[in-house]
Amino acid sequence: MDAQKQNSTLIRGHIHVARMAYKSGEYHAAYRNLNSALYELHEAQGHPIDDQDMHEMRRLFGKVQLALRMYEQAEQAFRQAIDLGNRCQSIAEQIVVSDTRHLADCVRLQSRLEEAESLYLGCIEKLKNSDTKLENQLPKSYLGLSQVYIDGHRFAEAEKAVTNALNQFERNPGARSFWFGRTLVTLARLRWAQGRTNDSKEILQQSLNILEPLIGPHHPLRVLALRRLGDVLDREGNEGTAKAIFAELKEVEKYLKDHDT
Repeated sequence: MDAQKQNSTLIRGHIHVARMAYKSGEYHAAYRNLNSALYELHEAQGHPIDDQDMHEMRRLFGKVQLALRMYEQAEQAFRQAIDLGNRCQSIAEQIVVSDTRHLADCVRLQSRLEEAESLYLGCIEKLKNSDTKLENQLPKSYLGLSQVYIDGHRFAEAEKAVTNALNQFERNPGARSFWFGRTLVTLARLRWAQGRTNDSKEILQQSLNILEPLIGPHHPLRVLALRRLGDVLDREGNEGTAKAIFAELKEVEKYLKDHDT
């Protein structure tokens, strides 16, 4: 095997491991492997990987950095992925829309709500006019848009967006799916923001019932939902149950720290 082929195999291996680690919620492990892939790429001569592999590495960097709250770096990674996707005919337009949706979340989390709204609405418009359906990108875009509206205290618009996402996810992939449960976490956030504490609690419990069998006890999304449930219970004065939840969260966070380093 020549050096360039060896390098390409090694780089793709790191990208593959990073992809699996990201799906498991092991974000630091994913980040390490992506940095290893980038190092091997810089050390290699010529072009050891093609545009599609390069694009996947850039978008994975963005996803992992977003999960690690490295918002500026994630924004840069997604902009690079979008630029590559627009230049490379082998990368489908739907993938570029997905990158744009993730870029919108980076922008939202940096409090640039107007820009984030514009990006999400652009994704929705393209997806509505597309015959190709890719991984439920349309309801995912509505879900992201609802977060923008919650951040901006535009609760009526948030209600429409999150309901649209829920209805579409209920049809496909179903009411016991990861994405339906994920959207319930956002709906609970909306109810909390509206001061509807009891509704928020019930929705969080419903989301955990759906998500826990799918993602296990240590996934960061379960941690998020459980922490919000603890906050709701604490607000209601149910200190005993809230205390037990916060104690469990400490154990889960210790596990994550020990296993994702």
